Amino acid sequence: MTRSLLLAGLLATLLPLAAHAGTVTAKTTDGGTVALDVAGSGARGVVFVAEPGSGADGWRGVRDRFAGHGAHAVIVAPRAAGADGSLEGATADVRAAVAWLADHGATTIHVVGTGTGGNVALHAAAAEPRVTSVVWSAPRLSAPGLKLTTDLDAYGKRPVLLLTSQEDGTGARAAAAIESHLAGPHKTETLARGATGVAIFEQAPAVDGVVLAWVDTEAPALQRPGAAVGTSGLDTLQTTGHKYGE
Repeated sequence: MTRSLLLAGLLATLLPLAAHAGTVTAKTTDGGTVALDVAGSGARGVVFVAEPGSGADGWRGVRDRFAGHGAHAVIVAPRAAGADGSLEGATADVRAAVAWLADHGATTIHVVGTGTGGNVALHAAAAEPRVTSVVWSAPRLSAPGLKLTTDLDAYGKRPVLLLTSQEDGTGARAAAAIESHLAGPHKTETLARGATGVAIFEQAPAVDGVVLAWVDTEAPALQRPGAAVGTSGLDTLQTTGHKYGE
């Protein structure tokens, strides 16, 4: 692990816990409602997106730490794919969380997803201009019904932070392919440990500091510009629901 990651991790461990937390409901664009686990307050909003169909439990410790640092932190556990395999319902849930934060004073909103949750987070962000940046842990190129390159093009020049580990070969390959297609500021943090998904935040505490620094400094100031959209070979790796390489 790099020296910067270690220092960031030490800072993260000193953060106080959130003073309060609770559950609210938000309306979705498809006429439903979604439960949101919220903590903290303020102008810096962070949406933690669980894997579709999974619960919010694994994110609560992360939410509380970020809220303790002054973020208005929200967990959304989006619904599972529909009978037709579509993740549009899950996307509507994420967009509802973004809208809720915007309605409650957030002026910057960062969406954090893991695995397929990251695909859904990006898909929602592509359609939601109020999203400031996307943070994607253990990125994947495949998600049912979502075309990654289309979402990256629609997302435009907004910042992206990718988190992976040396033992997550699929995530590392996906991160490299995604990076080559990004038009805006971006960065990949590769950890030595083998955690994936939300476990990265618990098994490698330094990640808290990395993401907090990203949120606190409004990512563009930290990162380098990416390649122009459409210049990579990512078009040959469209998301079809198959595993990487199939």
